[in-house]
Amino acid sequence: MRALLLSAFFSMSAAAAESRPAEIRVCFEDKQAFPLYNTPGLENSRSPGILIDFIRHVTQKHGLKLNLVRRPPSACRILMKSGTVDAYGIISHIPHREDWAVYPHLADGAPDTNRAFKRTGYFLYGRTDKDLPWDGRNLTTLKGLRIGSSDGYSINEELIQAGAVVETFKSVEAMYTRLVAKQLDGVAQLSNRIDRKLDKGVRKYAVPLKMNDYYFTFSKEFYADHKELCEMIWKDSVLFEESPEGRRMMMHYEALGDFPKEEGGRSTP
Repeated sequence: MRALLLSAFFSMSAAAAESRPAEIRVCFEDKQAFPLYNTPGLENSRSPGILIDFIRHVTQKHGLKLNLVRRPPSACRILMKSGTVDAYGIISHIPHREDWAVYPHLADGAPDTNRAFKRTGYFLYGRTDKDLPWDGRNLTTLKGLRIGSSDGYSINEELIQAGAVVETFKSVEAMYTRLVAKQLDGVAQLSNRIDRKLDKGVRKYAVPLKMNDYYFTFSKEFYADHKELCEMIWKDSVLFEESPEGRRMMMHYEALGDFPKEEGGRSTP
């Protein structure tokens, strides 16, 4: 009997060890978004982005090979649905995204905001020669205005429901150019993507259109097979900013203020 129990114990231990994947395939947007991720091809530079730094940190901690996949958000969603990639980050919570992405949850099924990787807001930008009627409370004050936004942003549907005429872009630069050229009334954008581009002719409205929590998410297939690992990575994301490594990385990007110009995957001196 003792031998049988020992055999069962070691079989269970072996099964648990086998459940740990050899690698994790993570999808990121194929654009630069300071300080989260740098331009594709610069993932091995000295400043790849805090999100890529974090993923490298946790994969090394858990002994996983990291496979980074850079695609547009729409492609990342398709790859998550098919299980071609294991994780996607970072994205805000919208109920229909739970059809293909697993978020950290509370016992009542609501997303656990305490395990979000980042909290940030969508802000309204406009030209200094035209005051927009944003009252800081109701999106309906933007009814009828031509608002530019990025493809796939969760704020887009809310603006449309409020009556704004939303035009989506794949390029922040193209959107900004249209705003300056008076072809848009305003732009709804995450502040870390446009603040550093502001010039004298463009202003940022102080009150955000909406605040969002952003999560590192897993495909349904990966979470079902490796639930314990996913839960540990979410825990790591909470502890990361307070860890010596996380603080060091945050200070690095705060000092930069923007991604440096790089060549061949290495920062120029």
